[in-house]
Formats: sequence, C-alpha cells, structure tokens
Amino acid sequence: MTASVLSAASVEPRPWRRALAWLAFLGPFFLLTYGLANWSAAQRVDVSSVTFAWETGIPFWAWTILPYWSIDLLYGVSLFVCATRRELDTHGKRLLTAQLVAVACFVLFPLRFSFDRPAADGLWGLMFAALAGFDQPFNQLPSLHIALAVILWALYARKLSGIPRLAMDAWFLLICGSALTTYQHHFIDIPAGLLLGALHNGATTMEASAGISGPFVSVIEASILFFVAAPIVIRWIYFRWRRSRTA
Repeated sequence: MTASVLSAASVEPRPWRRALAWLAFLGPFFLLTYGLANWSAAQRVDVSSVTFAWETGIPFWAWTILPYWSIDLLYGVSLFVCATRRELDTHGKRLLTAQLVAVACFVLFPLRFSFDRPAADGLWGLMFAALAGFDQPFNQLPSLHIALAVILWALYARKLSGIPRLAMDAWFLLICGSALTTYQHHFIDIPAGLLLGALHNGATTMEASAGISGPFVSVIEASILFFVAAPIVIRWIYFRWRRSRTA
C-alpha cells in the first residue's frame, strides 16, 4: 500500500451526524434555558438596570437587526464547519458551557434593558417583532449574544484567510455592535460577554498546556465573572436594604 493510500485512509471523515446531534441538543436546550431565565426575571418586581448617562446617545439603527439575527445561522453552521470529532466536541462544549454560565448569572442576578425602543417598519420591523415574540428585556449580563459571537469568531477565524477572513471579521464586529444599536443591551453587558467568550476560548488551551482539569477551569471562569458582577451584586443588595428600611 502506497503512502498516499495510507494517508487517504487515515483522514477522518467529517462528523456530519455528530454535528446534527449537537445541533438537535443545543437548539432546544438554548430555547428552554434562555426562556426559563426570562420567565424567572419576569416574576420579580425588583429587577434593576445598570446604565451610564452617555448611553442615551447611542443611536438606534433598525437595520442592524440583520447582523443581530445572523448569529443564529452562524451558530448552526459552525457545528458543520468542524472538521474532526474532537474539534466538534470542543466547540459544542464551549457553546454549552458559555450558555450555562450566562443563564446562571441571568437567574441569580437579573437585570433589564431600560430604554424604550423606537418603532421599526418594513422588514426590520418584522424581524424585531419576531425577536419580541421570544425575547424579553431581561437576560442582560453577561451578554450571551456577545459571548457566543466570540466563540463563533474563533472557530471561523481558523477556517478563513485573506478577503473572506476580513469580511468575516467585519461582520462579527457588526454583530457585536448590533447588541447596542438594536437596543437589546446596555454597555456593561458587552465587556462581560466578551470576557465570558474569551474565557471559554482559552479553557481548552489551559487544559492542554497547563494540565488544568476542565472542572477547575470552570471554577476559574465563574470566579472571574463573579468579580466582574460584584459591583452590580453589591448595588442590588444595597438598594434592597435601603428599600426595606424606608418601607
């Protein structure tokens, strides 16, 4: 048997069926857990917001609902972009664990988006209406949208080069910016989402190069996110205490 034949025989086929299985699991799991976090926040009467005064100057651009929605397509396709079973499982676990951490934050420390969104017409209006049918002004910090965008960008960046890579980079910047210009998130949610996505992208490297176990990496991620959220938590506790004192 020649070397070329041996090489061809050793090439692992793309894990199409496994990618489909991951998609069949992640899709419903996202809808269930994200919806549950929204429902949990909606049951509370003390959900606050964290905003900066300058955020009132952020423009509302209705057309950016298109890049905002496009992450759903990129999410699904990303599972089929993975060339090997190992790459697919690593990517799927990143998506899953990012969602688990974010949803835990949404339930424990709920926040709401506090600005009124201007009306949108035409196609953009239909897309906003579809979003409103599922989403609510909760599930804010960390922005799961941003965290997933970072994880997806890391995968696509490994697959593309040249002009397609530049176009992809620009599109992902639009996706991240659209979280603000569609009036879906306040600014503080964005860096927290970037941090969550970056931590999950680095988790595999930490496990491989430093020999750190997966559960311990998750503890590190949770600890960092806790310190990011600590000012919000303290503010929430303070206002609850102050409200109880004046009641």
